[in-house]
Amino acid sequence: MKIRTRLTLLFTAVVSVLLLLFCIIIYMISEQQRRLEFYQRLDAEATTSAKMFFGSEVISRELYKLLDENHITVLNDEEIIIYNYQDSLIYESGTDVLKVDRNTLNRVRLEKEIRWREGEREIVGVYFTDPDDRLVVFASAIDKYGFQKIKNLAWVLGI
Repeated sequence: MKIRTRLTLLFTAVVSVLLLLFCIIIYMISEQQRRLEFYQRLDAEATTSAKMFFGSEVISRELYKLLDENHITVLNDEEIIIYNYQDSLIYESGTDVLKVDRNTLNRVRLEKEIRWREGEREIVGVYFTDPDDRLVVFASAIDKYGFQKIKNLAWVLGI
């Protein structure tokens, strides 16, 4: 094999490996950013729910459920669940998708906030305290649009 052919093949291999590496890094950073942004939105939903129920301006559960179902920033398959300090369910948005056990409730109380994923559903659990009550709020949803963007990015990078 001529040296010119060898150098051409070596250059092609090095450039191909570098391009593949950059594509993988771009994809991983984009997925991490998507996940972080979605968890921030879930955290905001949980915080808003706790404040609407137990803030200075308390609203009824029926009105909150109506607002929760019809507000403009509703997430796909969103579910909000709120437990009091006695582990009693005091609010559920009604979808019954998310099941929470006592260990998870205790873990949220210890860590103040936890995040996890079950299939496509991403979940955040947040612990709130005020002078009158201690709440554990779970917000969960599916990031349908974020997943679609990541799939499109993977397709573009693959090409």
